[in-house]
Amino acid sequence: MKVVFPKQVIKPLYYKIHVQYIINLFQAMGSQVSFTDRNTSVDGSKFLVLVNGREVLFDFCDFACETTHWTGPYFKFHYDETRSYSANIRPFPPVSFYDWNAYNKLSSEIEYTGCGVVAYRQRPYGGAAERRALLGSILHDHCKDMLDTNILPQEEYWRSIQGDFVQLFAPGAREGILDRAQLQCMAFGECTISPKITDTMASERIIPGMHYIMCRDDFSDVPTILNDLERNISMCQIVGNNAKLLFERTCAPYSVKQYLRKELV
Repeated sequence: MKVVFPKQVIKPLYYKIHVQYIINLFQAMGSQVSFTDRNTSVDGSKFLVLVNGREVLFDFCDFACETTHWTGPYFKFHYDETRSYSANIRPFPPVSFYDWNAYNKLSSEIEYTGCGVVAYRQRPYGGAAERRALLGSILHDHCKDMLDTNILPQEEYWRSIQGDFVQLFAPGAREGILDRAQLQCMAFGECTISPKITDTMASERIIPGMHYIMCRDDFSDVPTILNDLERNISMCQIVGNNAKLLFERTCAPYSVKQYLRKELV
């Protein structure tokens, strides 16, 4: 594919986080990537890209704030299965990795076994501050010395998965959204616990009990879930492996390339 990106749109921070992710993803697909000075920003969280000469809209808004006047191909991060979207809107995998060579290398090296600490390494901030603080308090009371809340450098964080029993997540911007770190942990085959995820990954749903363990929105059942999983480590291993396969089918560059080819026919 030949893909033309704007050199700079929207806020510089948004470009660095979201636009650069898509650029790197297309490069990892083997696409021919170039850039234009033309401003293709649609609003604060959407921009146009030329894919084989065709204008395609990418939307990285965390919420269901679609641009209804755009009738062409439209790919949305955090596509919420509980919402109704226009017929031209398709799910697109949200930010996971920037360096796909590093992902490929670590994916073959990291071996999750389901044995170790209960990990909870999220910072409480913004709209997620209250629910993340609540989850942290529940885990502190239940797990005590088995709880690891250390914030680690990026690669060290990924490698720490090998010493985790499970890792827990509270959603960020809104209920049901998939946290980026949770998606990364799933990519490396870790069993994660969170409230219901309503995001859709490309053409597949993220299924509780298969790709992650679902807890209540108020986290009140987390101690019971942890106790049950301690008696069934094999369930953690199965869920983690299913999550890794889902990531490979829906988020890895080769799979995204096949998905786009199908959707842009």
